[in-house]
Amino acid sequence: MERDDWKVRTPGPTSDEPRSVRRGIEPTGPESDFGIHPFEMMRRYSQDMERMFENWGLAGSRWPALEMFDRNDDWIVRAELPGMKRDDVHVRVIGNSLVIEGERRSAEGTPRSEWRYGKFSREIRIPHDLDPSRLTAHMKDGVLELSLPYREPRHVREIRIEEGEGTRH
Repeated sequence: MERDDWKVRTPGPTSDEPRSVRRGIEPTGPESDFGIHPFEMMRRYSQDMERMFENWGLAGSRWPALEMFDRNDDWIVRAELPGMKRDDVHVRVIGNSLVIEGERRSAEGTPRSEWRYGKFSREIRIPHDLDPSRLTAHMKDGVLELSLPYREPRHVREIRIEEGEGTRH
């Protein structure tokens, strides 16, 4: 679909033009007020925010990626840690929090990498109905799996849904 407020340039790009123009697209609508393509502006903003968090020591606060779910009578937490060994990762229970921390060291001589390196720490609040004293941890193929059993078996009770209007209390 062609947009009326963008036009395709036919002349060759020049190095002193904004990147969006060098790609052959020139904004002619309200976006042209900024001098760069709006997506380029968002990318730069994202990079600036990442640098700011790095300066505050908060970079990678959402790494490693986690998933949490119930399996039978356990609460499972999985952390994605590709290329890491179990000796590089530490798991602790502090009060009612589960802490996963470690460090991924970069390979020497890597000319370009999009992987995250450095120290990381994730803290997850442990729900009150779990028993952290029985926590188990396993690591296989770069996935750390933590299993926290529930203190008591959970009972499921099916609720019947009535037809029509209910009474309000």
